[in-house]
Amino acid sequence: MCTISVIPGDGRRGTRLIVNRDERRTRSAAWPPTRRETRGTTFIAPTDSQAKGTWIAASSTGIAYAIMNATPREQLLPAAGMRSRGHVIPELVSAHAIDEAGQCLQAISLHRFTPFRLIAVDDDSAGVWVWDGRSLGCLHEALRTPRLFASSSLGDHLVEAPRRELFARLLASDTDSWRAQDRLHVHSWPDRRHLSANMSRSDACTVSRTTVVVADSRIDMSYAPFIDGWPGPVSQVSVIRSGTVVAAVA
Repeated sequence: MCTISVIPGDGRRGTRLIVNRDERRTRSAAWPPTRRETRGTTFIAPTDSQAKGTWIAASSTGIAYAIMNATPREQLLPAAGMRSRGHVIPELVSAHAIDEAGQCLQAISLHRFTPFRLIAVDDDSAGVWVWDGRSLGCLHEALRTPRLFASSSLGDHLVEAPRRELFARLLASDTDSWRAQDRLHVHSWPDRRHLSANMSRSDACTVSRTTVVVADSRIDMSYAPFIDGWPGPVSQVSVIRSGTVVAAVA
């Protein structure tokens, strides 16, 4: 369960990705983002304290990733021995291009994972992969307009349309696309909280918001747990992009 939005870079500001993570109320709180190393590549990510994976990460190679559940209308029967989807992104973060990340994804034994959607963005393009439990679909295209993806265990088709319509209205009514994006991720309809980007129902709710900005020389990540629908204290971490020359401080 998730809401993911992406605002393309505009020459002044970098590509901005925000993820509202929705989880069952019984799930343990996640750990804030930290800087890590894998295969000679630095990446930043929060950690799911239960499965030890992550739902969002950004790499020094200049790519940000987010993964969400996929709940097709025709659901597959659960199988034994399935892995957490949080272990997918760490296998990709050393990729230097979105196409390369896709090749890494295809090399994984995906039949050990339940359905998901994976989004990867860089300075000017986006890759979207959909694993439905049987086959992997892929779309890689230029990132020219804002994008929104949504999922719900009640059915992805129930939440995508209202959240996309709201996002379009917020973007149309605000001269600052980042501000419109922020408004989306804190929004909750009083009479339809289960369909909202900042969602709540008896068994699940939005538990955090993570923001990533992919800029020319660095990538910044901020993480805020949600407490009763309100953002809590913010944790921040950054990574310098590969090849960036950092000026020495006298």
